[in-house]
Amino acid sequence: MSARFYTEWQTADSEILARAAEIKVPFLATHGSGDLIIDSAATEELDRNATVTGRKLTVYPDLYHEP
Repeated sequence: MSARFYTEWQTADSEILARAAEIKVPFLATHGSGDLIIDSAATEELDRNATVTGRKLTVYPDLYHEP
C-alpha cells in the first residue's frame, strides 16, 4: 500500500465514523475478532455511532479478515 493510499484511507475512515449517524439505510456489518488486518473495534464503533433502525453487527469469534 502506498503512503498516499494509506493517508486517504485513514481520512475516509475518520469521516465515516464521524458521520455514521447520517446513515439512512439499514446495514449488516461483519467482522472476525481475530482479524490482523483491520481492528474489529472500528466496525464496532461504526455500529455504536450509527442510529439507523435495522442495522446489525455480527462479530465472528477467532475468524480473520473477510468472514
